[in-house]
Amino acid sequence: LTYVAWDESGLPQNRVIGTGTSLDSTRLRMQLSNKTGVDAHDISAYIVGEHGDSEQPLWSQATIGGKPLMDWIEDGDEGVIKKEDLEEIRKTVRDAAYYIIDRKKITNWGIGLSTARVVRAILNDEHAILPVSAYFNGEYDLNDIFTGIPAIVGENGVERIVEMHITDEEKAGLHKSASELKEVLDSVREK
Repeated sequence: LTYVAWDESGLPQNRVIGTGTSLDSTRLRMQLSNKTGVDAHDISAYIVGEHGDSEQPLWSQATIGGKPLMDWIEDGDEGVIKKEDLEEIRKTVRDAAYYIIDRKKITNWGIGLSTARVVRAILNDEHAILPVSAYFNGEYDLNDIFTGIPAIVGENGVERIVEMHITDEEKAGLHKSASELKEVLDSVREK
């Protein structure tokens, strides 16, 4: 959707922003909070790629109280989280919308709050790092696609994508997600 909005608008790429994986990243932090008992505000974790089935958590970049998530697992910190918990958390985050729709028939509050957060970052020129749908121009070896990625957001929109040292597996997941989005975009263009 973000790509089509940009393509039709004629605006610069940095001025067209989607909510990307903001909601998914919030859900990820909440799931990690539930599992560890640590306040979600003390957890930094991102989902990248599409807002949907092919989303990719960046476990290698997640921190709890500034300590890398993988160190918590390796150190066995109080037994609060294990490596095998990560797949369950990923599935719970990925399937959250289906769960909500099954019960409420609509998922309006979460995405509304995510949208408000992006708008606040723009209006207040916060230079906030948010997992928004941003245009890729070579970052992570991706080009000509909008997808969810942590980016600095301020009054001019996306100032830049924050490139991190992600694992090969995470990069492959991001590429798979981007590829699926490109397939959808190509099918829309054909119509």
